[in-house]
Amino acid sequence: MKFDVRKVTVFTIFILLTLTLTLTQAFATAITVGSNPYDAAFDSHLGEVFVTNYGSGASPGTISVISDKSNKVTHTITVGNLPTSVAFDSHMNYVFVTNAGTGTVSVIPDSGPDTFMVIATIPVGSGPEGVAFDSHMNEAFVTNFEFGIVSVISG
Repeated sequence: MKFDVRKVTVFTIFILLTLTLTLTQAFATAITVGSNPYDAAFDSHLGEVFVTNYGSGASPGTISVISDKSNKVTHTITVGNLPTSVAFDSHMNYVFVTNAGTGTVSVIPDSGPDTFMVIATIPVGSGPEGVAFDSHMNEAFVTNFEFGIVSVISG
């Protein structure tokens, strides 16, 4: 099969032109959250963004909950020390937060504003950094930087 280079070039230019026009019309809104924001996850069902606030490590960290509609912080949730990553479970509506300073993962239900509290703190080993959720297997995968392992949380 042969490709017509001219058509590919025109298509590529069209994509670049569209991308350029879109980016030049974009704007950013600054939202003030807690100390040293580190990671974010989005709940498309309720239109909420969860932001980890790494803080200084001297006290527990926090999660800022931002409304996608208003672009304002609606809640602040206390978690373990040095929260780094956050993942959202779209199947069961849970938020998973890695706490590097305490070697734990905080679990927060996302069923509405009245449920924004840590319902479980799961030890996973020293230095949890990243977290990803597999909604098909109902498992969270946590990278443990200091141990060189991945912890799997099933539930």
